[in-house]
Amino acid sequence: MTKRCFSGVIWALAWILALSPAGYAAGLYAEEAALQVGDTVTVHYAADSPVERVGAITLYLSYDASVLQTESIQTQTDSLLAGDGDISCMAADDAESGTITGSWTETDCAMTLKEGTELMSVTFRVTGPIQESQISSRIILKGMAADDSFGNDDLGAQERSVLVLTGAGIVQETDAGSVEGDQTSVSGALAEKEASASWFLPVVVLMLAGIAGAAAWFMVKRKNSDNV
Repeated sequence: MTKRCFSGVIWALAWILALSPAGYAAGLYAEEAALQVGDTVTVHYAADSPVERVGAITLYLSYDASVLQTESIQTQTDSLLAGDGDISCMAADDAESGTITGSWTETDCAMTLKEGTELMSVTFRVTGPIQESQISSRIILKGMAADDSFGNDDLGAQERSVLVLTGAGIVQETDAGSVEGDQTSVSGALAEKEASASWFLPVVVLMLAGIAGAAAWFMVKRKNSDNV
């Protein structure tokens, strides 16, 4: 009985974490860290929605070159093909404009994006004091929207995303709407996200406490019935 109850608690916790906002990463994301001069931070980009029959992907990452310097760029291709195919991939960094461009092409439109499919990771070195610096993404997808397509259809846009980096250790992701907005909209989106996340931990604690209490009650009831 004890093992069954314990297993139930573990499974419940796993489901809660899987259904939580942290269950999968999409768009731009990075580990939270206090960023000082000389530190490095690795930023990842992953697809936020599924798209099939993709023939060309162009990803733009914009960063503040006055405080960030690109150390390395890694692109992913293995997870884009379910079967045979040959993907051509390249990435370039324009340090003057602070723009990294990645491109993926496949002649048969056989690439597939799934939620959380990572396309690129970039390691930056902090070269100057960061008060508040942004890294933003924009992606263009081309391919076959229909069976009789020539493979150059616009397959729709993934959500734009922004990372706001500060020296206080905040690395937050905002929604697409704040990418082209002013600083007020960015700060507002961050405040909304922090507020929406503030309830999550207390709810998890209460749910786990309820599960543990129920398990204990069943154990006591079972023990009393055995003693009768």
